[in-house]
Order: sequence, then C-alpha cells, then structure tokens
Amino acid sequence: MQKARAVAQDAKPSRSEGGSTTNSRGPAAPPDLTVHLRYDEPDKLGQGQIILASPHFTPPSRLVIARFETPTGAREWIETKYAEILTLAERIHAAAGDDEKARTDAMREHATPLLAGFGAELYKRFAPEPFKDVLLELDRRLKDIKSIQIFTNNPVLPWELMRPVDRSGKLGDYLAIRHRMARWHVTDDR
Repeated sequence: MQKARAVAQDAKPSRSEGGSTTNSRGPAAPPDLTVHLRYDEPDKLGQGQIILASPHFTPPSRLVIARFETPTGAREWIETKYAEILTLAERIHAAAGDDEKARTDAMREHATPLLAGFGAELYKRFAPEPFKDVLLELDRRLKDIKSIQIFTNNPVLPWELMRPVDRSGKLGDYLAIRHRMARWHVTDDR
C-alpha cells in the first residue's frame, strides 16, 4: 500500500513557471485535440463559436475557428434519453432480482444497444460539424488519437458518450473509450 501512495504522490501534477502542467516525469504531452466551445447564450445552447487546436495540425499553430449551432431541444432530448435508460435499468433490476447473471445478460441484451444508439445519435445530432471534420482528419492522419480535452461554457452535452463515425464510415466506440477525455466547464464569471 505504501508503494502505491508513493507512486501516486510522485506523479502529482504541478504548475511550472510557464504554466504548463508537469509531473515528476517531466512536462505532460499536450492533448491530441483541444476543443473550445463557447455558446452565445450558455443556458440555452443554440449558437456559438468552436475553436479546435492540435499539435498535429500542419502547421501546429493552425486553429480551426467556426460558428456552430446546437439544435434547440438538445437538453430535453438528452434528459428524455437519460430517463429511458434509467427506466430500462430499473426494470431489468426488478425483473432479475438478486440473480446477477440474469441482470448482466439482460443489460447486455437490452441496455447496451440502447446506450450505443444514444451515443450514435448524440454524435450525429449534436457534435458540431467542424469537430466531426477535424476528428476525421486527425483519425486519418494519426490512426490513433490518444487524448481530447473540451472546454465549454455549457456542460449539458455528454461528449464522452458520443460515438463517432470512423474514417471507413463505420460507427466507432464511445469517445471516452477510444480516447483519454477531459471536459472542463468554464464560465464568464470572474
């Protein structure tokens, strides 16, 4: 147990004078993709600006800056889907009782496809087109995007659960399974 604590302490991040994150092993690598989403009216979603940056862009200083719009009703659609998933899980739990194998089998048979469809629809409906384009570009060039960080002034969209279409046109896995993900909620409060 002591060894695990020592390793965890050893890897504790700190800020260097330049502001970049470092740990005992040196400077942390930048994310493969950084996304800044700033909604004009954060409480309502709708229109906003997206800025995408990557050390893998040519040149690396290149930024993709565009306007985007999240369709109205996104919050309600997401809340409805969450309720469907929760209701299904409660029904499975009630039907299976204490039989863990029955619960696991039922979840695999019924909940997994529901969640997969939810993730695919999230991406299709709500991921801004510039994000989709850049993700495909980087996926085509790198074949293995390791990390994505998202800064947004509206935390409603569960980016981690989105399932993008990959470069071959096939549905990919959840963003949070394929990549290390960080999503930061930022505000204009000072």
